[in-house]
Amino acid sequence: MNLRLINMFPFMTLRDIKVALFLELKRNPIAVPENVYLCLHGSEPGKRYVGGQTAPLDFSWNFPNVSIAQPLRIADPFKLVSGAANADARFVDSGGQRRLVSTIDRERMTIEDACFRKGVSNGIPVIHAYLYSDLLDLLRAKPGNNPPSEKEWNGRLYPMFPHLSVSSGPEGDAAAVAEAARLALIFTRRQQFLVRIESILEGGQPLVSLSMAGIKHMQLTWEMKQKIRGIETQFYEAEVTERRPFIRLIPTEGAGISKVFLADGKSPDIQDPKLLVQWAQDRSHT
Repeated sequence: MNLRLINMFPFMTLRDIKVALFLELKRNPIAVPENVYLCLHGSEPGKRYVGGQTAPLDFSWNFPNVSIAQPLRIADPFKLVSGAANADARFVDSGGQRRLVSTIDRERMTIEDACFRKGVSNGIPVIHAYLYSDLLDLLRAKPGNNPPSEKEWNGRLYPMFPHLSVSSGPEGDAAAVAEAARLALIFTRRQQFLVRIESILEGGQPLVSLSMAGIKHMQLTWEMKQKIRGIETQFYEAEVTERRPFIRLIPTEGAGISKVFLADGKSPDIQDPKLLVQWAQDRSHT
């Protein structure tokens, strides 16, 4: 299926592409952002990676020697899931457990930055989107993989869907669908506003001219709402849950403070407890 997304602007984000796809697919639960793998088949239009390899667009994996200029490449999704390509050993060990690899989130990067400034792509590329439901069905079709084992899932689907797990079904859960609907509403309203502004600018309508003289000092400020609470207040009041098992406050000065969800009242409810060590090493960037 070929889709052409209209009314997309350079300062929209890579996540906005996923939200636009969610709307194009009639808000189908299989198309929530977490269940879509956005990728490139080449570094620039007209070029393709060897063997049909792909490079994730809105995220990357934090491996040595991986950078925007040298992106991590993942095998063709259909070949990887069907068994035509070997399971990716970079993400799963011999026992079937996930390897401890962190992701680099790029979903808030603008389309303009990704395609023209940061070098994620050299020019406007053809973006490929793979639905988790389609790839899961293909994996389940393999003999002995319905349901798929944790080792098979981690080696074949985890590289493309870092926010999902072997227990994830083809559709997003209720929380994911609700969040996708919220993002879709925000995206739609912002898109309507931008289209209106563009029509005014391109329509040649007279704009209000502003002329000033003799000004020695001018300061523009945002009106601050009195009810806005500080980040520390929100941190202490926020609860950790199964979907948000860990919260960390990293102040500009002093040591960080953590809150961890305990599933049974004793142990952290985290699939890989080693992540606690990694999170605990985070430091303030300010």
